[in-house]
Amino acid sequence: MENYDRNFNLEQYKFMTKYLLMFAFIAVAFCNCQKLYVYKKVRLDLSKYDTSLSYDNLKYVSNDTTFELYNNTDSFKEIVNVQGQIITKNSVYDKQTMRLISEHNLFFSCLVGVSNFYNKRGKLIKQIDQDKNYPFSIYKIIEKLQSDYKIDVWAEKQKLSILRSGPRDNRFRYFILYYISRITSRSIIIDGVTGEVLEDRTVHHNP
Repeated sequence: MENYDRNFNLEQYKFMTKYLLMFAFIAVAFCNCQKLYVYKKVRLDLSKYDTSLSYDNLKYVSNDTTFELYNNTDSFKEIVNVQGQIITKNSVYDKQTMRLISEHNLFFSCLVGVSNFYNKRGKLIKQIDQDKNYPFSIYKIIEKLQSDYKIDVWAEKQKLSILRSGPRDNRFRYFILYYISRITSRSIIIDGVTGEVLEDRTVHHNP
């Protein structure tokens, strides 16, 4: 009787394990399927802009949010900047349909987070993780500039230029330019993986 119970429990365990694995497989497949069929049918609202004169470099302010519109050959780019936030949202719209075709997040000149791309029907067709090669995140950059260089990114935003570049020599980098005066700036290059300072020098510009 004891052997019978042991065999029965073993068969029951095998059945449950097989059932759970099948359920997990179906759940993963369902999630992936859902991801492939994400739709975002958003259209550009031009009504908030004064387009009576031109579509070039328009600006609209609502409470603490600034909207800027740029007219490109086949598309419009809208930049949304919320006061007190260091990251801006960039959305690109097809000029014929006014539908959203891509959206991105920017930290200064650095693409950060996930960029989404849509077809003309609004279906999500591609995603790019802009932080994949930069384990040393933008938030660590902010902390490093504050602690090592006494540069407050929030307060000194107008004096700073920050961009990502790579790979070069198998390294992804941050290029930071801090304008000290009209003719002098500080150039800092930081490894995007380790946070190591690769360059720190003073640059003199022609007046």
